Amino acid sequence: MSISNYRFSSISITCLLSLVLHLLSIQLSDAVRRGAVDTKTMIMCYERDGDYGRAALWYEAAANCLEIISRPMMEITIKYYQRYGMDKLAESGTEELAQIDKQREQYLRSARLCWKKPVTAQAVIVSEQTKIDQFIEEWVSYYPNRFYNFGLYVDLFGKRQHLLLQKGHYAAALNLEADSAEMCADLYLKITIAYFKRQLVKGHRLDVYRLLISQYENVHDVHLRRAILLRQLARKGSRIRPSEVAVWNVKVPKVRTRLTSYQATNIAKSCVSVKSILASHQGVRAYPWFQGFAWTVSFCNHGWGNLVTVIVDDKTGEIVDIVNQSWD
Repeated sequence: MSISNYRFSSISITCLLSLVLHLLSIQLSDAVRRGAVDTKTMIMCYERDGDYGRAALWYEAAANCLEIISRPMMEITIKYYQRYGMDKLAESGTEELAQIDKQREQYLRSARLCWKKPVTAQAVIVSEQTKIDQFIEEWVSYYPNRFYNFGLYVDLFGKRQHLLLQKGHYAAALNLEADSAEMCADLYLKITIAYFKRQLVKGHRLDVYRLLISQYENVHDVHLRRAILLRQLARKGSRIRPSEVAVWNVKVPKVRTRLTSYQATNIAKSCVSVKSILASHQGVRAYPWFQGFAWTVSFCNHGWGNLVTVIVDDKTGEIVDIVNQSWD
């Protein structure tokens, strides 16, 4: 039985669901562009230094992230909205898709403008492209999981599921969890697996890409098998919570870094100029992200947002650059 077949008698539940879904549409708009957003730090560094060749590469990387990651994410989400008659959210998603395409063209236009300016040495360009390849591989590998577990699942499925269980609608909750498992599998198929298959065609690092494809196909298949089990339990009328239905042996390949996030954060905190910037602010939190070749550690608080971002080389542990938010 599908969640779409249930009709709730409580108006308050329906209103709350509508509010949750409205807020979700705003949150997903930001979340699907996360990979492209993280290119901004590198672009700011190189444009500030007049290094337009490397800035152009990162503009192109931002455009690629939108095409490889953001667009499939939004298409998958829209498909779910349409499947369950969430017409307003589907319409908002379609508009967001158009905005993604528009932003991609803007990034490519900025890249072309940068290429017209003094060009960086070819050896440096080649080295930077290697970093970008590592950056994109990192995002296609792990962002579907981050997006699902900490964004899409929590906002689209988790909150609705909680309301269903409160009303004792176990079958509906199980079917909703099955929907989420299928969507998670689709994210891996359309983003991660698709990307590595395209890389395989290029003929480089064949053994590495074949292994990654195999590993992520296994992750994809595990989520699909869980969806089948959840629907079987729903049909049987089982009064079991979705959280009690285990995911078998999901082994997402681990990130191998020299530094831990804790170490990268401490290195960033040790910088004198960073200490100076943070000294006048309270409630500052550090957000370390591994970017495939280096760590970006952003220091933020609720009043000012992002105060400063520090780039820490993962291999050497050295601070590569600092981006002060006031430059933006």
